[in-house]
Amino acid sequence: RLPMGADVLAVEPARDGGVWVAGADGVRHVHDGERVETVPGVPPEPVFSLAEDVAGALWLGTADGLVRVAQGRAERLGADRGLVGRVGALLFDREGTLWAGTSGGGLVRLHEAAFSMRVPTGSAVVLTVHEDPRGRLWAGTDDGVLHRADGDAGRDGGLVPAHR
Repeated sequence: RLPMGADVLAVEPARDGGVWVAGADGVRHVHDGERVETVPGVPPEPVFSLAEDVAGALWLGTADGLVRVAQGRAERLGADRGLVGRVGALLFDREGTLWAGTSGGGLVRLHEAAFSMRVPTGSAVVLTVHEDPRGRLWAGTDDGVLHRADGDAGRDGGLVPAHR
């Protein structure tokens, strides 16, 4: 049993072989399935999603946008950078681009420190995002599953419904 003190909201593998565990009161790093450390610099608030970049920084989806934690310091990225709503899903794709699924702003992409591209999903609520082995982006929304054709945003820059 992990000493989270609250519900576990997200679990992701860590680059070092451990596991990141996010909850209502922050983030823990589990090493070797036994040793648990509280991640320094993480604000004491619910974390709904998380992802680790190639440099080892941890990106956290919160009710007010993103928090990037690196070397014990936190930087908040929210409405001032164009990100709207709670971030419930995060993904670094194979090219290192960060995708954030929100409940209010659809699916957005972080590019050059700003959320410069909003991908229309037909729904403002993106619950999960994944990249398959072919490089296609998949987003699960409250309206169903959508995918983006092989690295191409299509004519409208959006996602298309997956075949049922």
